[in-house]
Amino acid sequence: MALLVITVLMATTLVSDSPYGTLSGQAIGGGWGCGGGTRYEGICGVEGLCDEGFVCTNDHCVLPEVARILEAFWTWDPFKPANPRYLRDDQGRAIILHGLNVDGSAKSHGHSKHLTQKKAERQVKEWGFNGVRYVMNWRWLEPEQGAYDEEFLDEMERRIQWYGDLGAWVFLDMHQDLYGPAVGGNGAPAWATETDGHTPLKADYGQFWWLKNLSPDIIAAYENFWNYPGNHPYVQEAYLDVWRHVVKRFRDNPTVIGYDLMNEPHAGSLSKALGLGAIIGLGGEFEPKGLIQLYRRLIPAIRELDPDTWIFFEPQAFGINFGLRSDLPAVQDPRKGDNHLVYAPHLYPAFIHEGVDYSRFDREQVAGWAIKRTIETKRHNSALHVGEIGSSDNTGGTLLYFQEITSLLDYMGAGWSLWAGDPSPWGPVNHQGKENPKMDILVRTYPQKVAGDPISFSYQHQSKAFKLVYKEKSGVSGPTEIFIPAARHYPNGWVVTFSDGEDNWDQEWDDDTQVLKLWYRGDQEKHTIRIKRTP
Repeated sequence: MALLVITVLMATTLVSDSPYGTLSGQAIGGGWGCGGGTRYEGICGVEGLCDEGFVCTNDHCVLPEVARILEAFWTWDPFKPANPRYLRDDQGRAIILHGLNVDGSAKSHGHSKHLTQKKAERQVKEWGFNGVRYVMNWRWLEPEQGAYDEEFLDEMERRIQWYGDLGAWVFLDMHQDLYGPAVGGNGAPAWATETDGHTPLKADYGQFWWLKNLSPDIIAAYENFWNYPGNHPYVQEAYLDVWRHVVKRFRDNPTVIGYDLMNEPHAGSLSKALGLGAIIGLGGEFEPKGLIQLYRRLIPAIRELDPDTWIFFEPQAFGINFGLRSDLPAVQDPRKGDNHLVYAPHLYPAFIHEGVDYSRFDREQVAGWAIKRTIETKRHNSALHVGEIGSSDNTGGTLLYFQEITSLLDYMGAGWSLWAGDPSPWGPVNHQGKENPKMDILVRTYPQKVAGDPISFSYQHQSKAFKLVYKEKSGVSGPTEIFIPAARHYPNGWVVTFSDGEDNWDQEWDDDTQVLKLWYRGDQEKHTIRIKRTP
């Protein structure tokens, strides 16, 4: 059954990609050389050779990891937004979040059974993780209808403050998988689970836990949630109410940067989630008829209480995590001024997700994923943060996979959150508490805050060289802040250089947080900052 579903998804990718291009071994324009294609601005052709460590593909200087992904698809469509939007802090600086989901154990225990204040400090100071996706479940927030667990919220607040004291942010994830515990999942409380008398499908799913979504009781629970007002309008109304309660508690907490409205929304019925329409390229009906209706009710409800905190929203998970397109209509933010919206899809190529060695098939899915997410981010006019990335260190090619996708997400101007903080081959440490190899890739030099509009930023895995290009933006104050894992990757030190001369910059290095702060005092509009390892 699992193989059948994955095969259908792969076939759907090939067919439904036709508006955007078809799969090929290389990109337009002659592979690794320059010239030919016009998909990107002619950086190589106009400005000459690329920086050391970059290659020129389609007249564009990119890292080799990114080039391999670009060349997995034959397409005229871009792999990155033309003018990426970013989260902004109260000084107007662009924010890039790297971090963990904290964590999977919260699904069954309410609060993470692994997180301690000391571990939070390691995440922020040693690993440079400045943004935590904090997992919470509706069942723990509201165990009885209308009765919110204030002690549970108190403990959430205490743990969130650990990150606030370290200068990191948290965004709250209303997590669910398989709807809720009454039907064998996590998320909604039993009192908000309407199955219309359907019973579980008895089957051994093995590692393919997500195939439990085929069970009739789970399908009914989801469909009764989405069918508003339908026969059970109280369920979705209660979902809005629990979010109102959470927002009232955290709207004045400066550590809480965002609200993730629902983890991996699922239609219930696969025919609605995917269906014939998606297979022939016309799209499914769930996002434009079900999911958007929730967002059109929930986002204004939040904005009545909190006009400024960023709202993270996801497309449906099924298929889109693997690289299919989303048909979610443009999400709107009723706040005055610029929207505070963050498009937060997940990225899980089908084969490596299930423990199959990373290969060209997954790389093609990643390429398709990037093209679709670029189109959709433009549609929503939003920032982009990938709420979950992940793979087991026991799976072949995992390190290459992480090298490629982290380089790609830098290229796209996106942040990311690793699934998850639990000790496991998927997490940052194994069951014995030893760091997993992926952490040498995920712990990387990157700009946490940029005092302007980022144009590009990149990090080279082998040489550890970093490059940031940005331009001034009116009304922005404060320094640009770059996390540099000095102890891990720069044993002999590092050197920073500036395109407009060192004399125009003030620098401050914090050895405890491993953050370099930079203030510009000149009159140039565009800056290039490079950091290289001392031999």
